[in-house]
Amino acid sequence: MGLVKFALKNPFAVLAGVLGLSFLGVAVYPKITADILPDFKKPVIMSYFSYRGLPTIEMEKSVTSRVERALTLAGKRERIESRTMPGASLLKVTFQAGADAPTAM
Repeated sequence: MGLVKFALKNPFAVLAGVLGLSFLGVAVYPKITADILPDFKKPVIMSYFSYRGLPTIEMEKSVTSRVERALTLAGKRERIESRTMPGASLLKVTFQAGADAPTAM
């Protein structure tokens, strides 16, 4: 309640404060750099393996799981995603921001 009483007793002081903050905001606004969509530098490597006619379970055992195991040794990796389909395997490795993907592999 103290703030409300002060504002009611001193309307010119409140007006001066509001105007001061408004001018400060207008002066600083052009210097603010903000992007709606910032530039992300997360390197991604995608690998596609094809073995025509191989069932999904065999593709998972013989190709996808082996490549995933090998990719766990990659430095600065953030996530490994894989998708196995009949006769095909797709792997996506996402590295941490700023990492050099070819060097990490």
